[in-house]
Amino acid sequence: MVTKRILEILNGYSYPYIINTKSDMVAEDEYVHLLKNSPAGVIVQFTVISLDEELTKKIEPGAPPIGKRLEATRILASKNIYVQTRVSPIIPELTDRLEDMHGLFVTLKEAGTRDIIVEYLRYSIGNMVNPFIREWMSSALQVQQTYIDGIYSRAYRECSKTFPDCCKRNRARFGCEWDSRPKVKSGYIRMPLRLKLEKYRKFKTEAEKEGLGFYVCSEEFPEINGCLNCCGIKGAEARRYLRFKYDNEACANTLACFIRNKKDVSLNDALGSMFSVDKNIFEKQFSNLDKYLVNVKKTPSGKWVYDENFPI
Repeated sequence: MVTKRILEILNGYSYPYIINTKSDMVAEDEYVHLLKNSPAGVIVQFTVISLDEELTKKIEPGAPPIGKRLEATRILASKNIYVQTRVSPIIPELTDRLEDMHGLFVTLKEAGTRDIIVEYLRYSIGNMVNPFIREWMSSALQVQQTYIDGIYSRAYRECSKTFPDCCKRNRARFGCEWDSRPKVKSGYIRMPLRLKLEKYRKFKTEAEKEGLGFYVCSEEFPEINGCLNCCGIKGAEARRYLRFKYDNEACANTLACFIRNKKDVSLNDALGSMFSVDKNIFEKQFSNLDKYLVNVKKTPSGKWVYDENFPI
């Protein structure tokens, strides 16, 4: 009952919160009562990576079946509790077919989900910093570890073939072109950015056909997030259910759009226009903003401008 007690404390302090879960327990009466009586609001996010129950049982052993998560979504939505769904991780070649995504979005919309939040699997190859992901995936899918390696190898080759100019320009910065292995970032390899962007664009179109909001759980493509904070929680509808006294406006998603509109931006420009929860940390990260954003570059004067070299 630790979670229940934490929610009681948060409610007591009028503190807004997001619950991210695979569990259908959140739709039980005692939790629904706490959610309905949250003074500062709450959003519940269920994780649903696929409608394929056989696949999800392998990848998420011990988690409730997808059907139970959908029923929990229906219950919460019927109580006017804001529900989003995290389709994460997306596994290339296994769960990212466009027709499968469309079917998933239709089902989630019918259950009462308002928004979709996506992120591709961050993977590891060989003796990298995080080898457990490789071991977990091969064990869950009952395949050789080199099987998923091959998926990521093909993705980088596809990117290089489909977007040769992009890969030539951005090889060093984004690791788009396949060499001996994909570019490693923070101990992981990721789907190549240019290819991932095209996938997200198509997924977004399918989601919007169903009247769903669509957001990317990363800071790479702020325009897809509509210049909102991660997960779209700053959206007008979502903010009726999640109310902050102080909102960290100065984040990567909002900054890219701010820079694009203002043309060139200094630290003072950013802090003069947006509130930051921790100005000291923000200042350190702002000096290396291109580590977090693909669409900005630094001028000789130390300001940031929008980089059309990697067009959204």
